[in-house]
Parts: sequence; structure tokens; C-alpha cells
Amino acid sequence: MMKLPCAIVLSASLAAPVAAAAQSAPQIDPAPTAKDWAAIAALPDWSGVWAPDIIDQFKQVKTNPPPWTPEAAKKAAALAAQEVAGHPKGIFVNCLPEGTPSLMLVTHNAVEFVFTPGRVLLLGESDGNRLRRIYTDGRGHSADPDPTFFGESVGHWEGKTLVVDTIGVLPEVYIAISEAVGLANNGGLHVVERLQLTGPDTLTDELTIEDPKVLSAPWKTTRIYYRHRERNTEIGEGVCLQGRYAESVDARATPPSPPLSTTPMARRFHPSPSSESAMSRLFTALALCLACALAAPGVASAHHSFAMYDQSRTVTLKGAIKTIMWTNPHVVIWLVCAPVTGGEPVTWTIELTSPGNLTRIGWTRNSLKAGDAVEVQILPLRDGQPGGAFKTAKILATGQVITANWVQQSQTSGHP
Repeated sequence: MMKLPCAIVLSASLAAPVAAAAQSAPQIDPAPTAKDWAAIAALPDWSGVWAPDIIDQFKQVKTNPPPWTPEAAKKAAALAAQEVAGHPKGIFVNCLPEGTPSLMLVTHNAVEFVFTPGRVLLLGESDGNRLRRIYTDGRGHSADPDPTFFGESVGHWEGKTLVVDTIGVLPEVYIAISEAVGLANNGGLHVVERLQLTGPDTLTDELTIEDPKVLSAPWKTTRIYYRHRERNTEIGEGVCLQGRYAESVDARATPPSPPLSTTPMARRFHPSPSSESAMSRLFTALALCLACALAAPGVASAHHSFAMYDQSRTVTLKGAIKTIMWTNPHVVIWLVCAPVTGGEPVTWTIELTSPGNLTRIGWTRNSLKAGDAVEVQILPLRDGQPGGAFKTAKILATGQVITANWVQQSQTSGHP
């Protein structure tokens, strides 16, 4: 008899939240009208694909560093010292998103903007085609937004300038100045951006980054993007984990995609998730390795993210391509070379940039093929292992020379 009132009380308490929830009407986004769509035509033309000015990113490592707090400055200096020693940590591993503000600060891949009524979408090619939503429908920030990698972004137009305010970024997301140096924001990050055309095919993003936990003052910095309209520059699929699996078929012609990390050479360039330190060292230099062959000597030597490669030496290899993997995040060539003095042939692992970046400078997945006899120039690994960063390749049968100066070419092609 004594248990019944208790059961009634519990039932009432459980029902109360349901009733409260039913009384709270959800916010509805109204369907856009013809007038809303017509208003899009009055906005500035940001069509095309936008490639980042990577050389300017390199320069700003020295010319405009963040105003770190004293404690944060020590940590950043330690990361920079690891680069100088040839063991860059790397801060973007396991294909996690770069997040805000690092996507805009240090990305080496193209981005694209899509305008719709009430929002601007930023599509990124790297890291599995990340999507960033910027709401321009007049809403303010949520009272307590759920933290995410890119945070909650609301924006408005001031003439031809898009002003974006972002909060709600996960505390583990980095404030990065390169792919090897950056610190987690630790919470409280606030980013304001002013994006505008500063030329017919030049877009600038003026960022003001505030974070009292790691910055002693607001950090004001600018990033530059250049427009491309060629079809071969369009954003492609960028599935980061694709490079961990071999392109092959089994006896039944079924593509099993076995993990590439089953071979010793594959483990060097596509380690398992548990091999975080090895992956970190690799990812630090992947997208930057080609830039050292084409940037001005002062710029290349000033930026440390090529530390795993010996920039003072160019090694020329002759051999036959055993395999070329046209996969994200980076194209890899396995080149079999005859030994210098007897012994077994040596297989070299040669790293390039992503398929998307190579496509933008005229490559296709068949530019180099398995079986091609080639002469390849690379920047060798410092540790003496048979691997390096691609510079050029000469196809011996035709004499054709193929380069991969994607950093420089991405900033000069496509401009009318």
C-alpha cells in the first residue's frame, strides 16, 4: 500500500519534462522566397575555386607570429626546436579536421564558397571535404553552443565584406601557424573574420583571433586566396584515410582494400592510427615538401616543416615505377632502383602532394604509370632511409619531364 503514492509521484515527475518539451515550439527556418534568391545576385562574385597563398603562409611564420602568453610561447618554441632538429611533431594527425581558425590559416588545399539564402557554405577539399556553415539569416549565437571543430559561425554583409563571428570551438582545436607549430586553444576561442575581394581574382581573410588562455592579446593576421576557373582546378574528393588502403583485387576480382600498413615501406608513409608519432612527422612535411624546391631559398630555409628532408641535397634516381598510388591525402610512388654495387634492388618511396593539387597543374592519374622507366630527382630523407620528396621525373622512353611545382603554379595560373 505504501508503494503506490511513490509510483504516482515518479510517473508525474517523468511526464513533466515531456509536457514542457511539447509546449516549446521548435524554431523554423522559413522557405526562401524568390526575393531571397534574387538578393544573392547582388552579393560579390566569389565563384570559382580559391587556392591559398602558401608562400605567404610560410613568410608569416616569422613576420607575424601570434602574441603567445609566456607559457604558451615556451611550448611553441619547443615545437619549433623539434622542427629544427629534424623531428617535427605535426599537429594534424589521424585525419581530424583542422578546424577554426587553422583551416583558413594553414590549409594547402583549395576551398570553394556557395551562397544560398541565409547562409554561406565553405567547402574544403582536404580532410574528406570538410564543410563549414556560416549563417547569414540574422540569427545570433546560441546561448551555449555545442563545441565543434569549426565552431558556430554567424555572419553578416557590410557592403561587399562578409563579417563572420565564430565561437563554440572545441578546446583541443589548434591555433596553428604551420603544420608543425601550434597550440590547442584550451577553450574561450573567439574568431572574427572579414572576407572580401581585394582584386578581380584575389580574396583576403582578415582574422582577429582572441583566446586569453594562450594569447596575450588579440592576434590580427591576413590570409590570401587566388581564384581559379579552369575545370581541372575544381575541388575533388579528398578522403584522407584512402591512402591507408591498397588499390587491389583478390582472386575473385573483388576489391578488398587491404590495409596498406601491412608492408614495412607502407608503415613509413601510412602508419596505423597507433603510430601517431610517425604519422605526425610525416604529415608535417607532406604538403610542404615540394615548396622547398621552388620557393625562394630564404623562405624555404626559414620554414622548418621540411626538416625531415635534406634541403641541401638533390638525389637523382633511375629505375622503374613498381607502383603509383593516386590516393589521398598524398600520391606515393614506389620506385625500384638497381643496387650500386651488386645485391638486391632497392625500393624507394617517393611522396607527392594530393591528387587535387596535382590535377590543378595538369597531372592525371596516368601521367606516370607502373612500369615506366624514369629518372627522378628527390629531396632525400635525412635519416638515410630510401625515401624522399618528389621534385621532377623524366620518362626515359619519351624524354618528357614532369614537375610538381604546385605551390607556385597554384598562385600564378588561372588569373585572366
